[in-house]
Amino acid sequence: MTTPLVVALAGVPALVAPPQDPPGVADAVVVLGPPQPWRVAWARELVEQGRAGAVLVSVDDDDRVPLCEDPGSLDVTCARPDPFTTRGEARWVRDEMAAHGWDTVTVVTATPNLLRARLLIRRCVPEGVQVVARRERLGLDRWAARYAWQLGGWAKALWSRGC
Repeated sequence: MTTPLVVALAGVPALVAPPQDPPGVADAVVVLGPPQPWRVAWARELVEQGRAGAVLVSVDDDDRVPLCEDPGSLDVTCARPDPFTTRGEARWVRDEMAAHGWDTVTVVTATPNLLRARLLIRRCVPEGVQVVARRERLGLDRWAARYAWQLGGWAKALWSRGC
């Protein structure tokens, strides 16, 4: 087997089919960036089902998120973590939990990012965080790009330490 094929196959359990639980009840739902419409809709759905009381949305400077512009009756906070990376988002989650006195959050991300996001967020918040994802329908080209991006992210996450 060639090395790229071994690397590709080794990543399948972590990036394509990571183990996860259904969302539970939490103080807030956090949408990691980019704030794709399906992530924001799922967060809103969880709040409307009574599974959380607030929504946090990680946005970049040019992101336009309708829920941020018109939250209606929902408690919504939209902000740009610094840096705008999963590690920056982990620190932001920690800080928002402390500021609001929250004990639990459900973090919504994409399937390829689930395990890495869980690792990085739990470095900052060891307890009370559940990271969930849904599979997206992507073509092979987009899966390949996501795969490469996540492998780079894993290398960076494993190289770094602490929150």
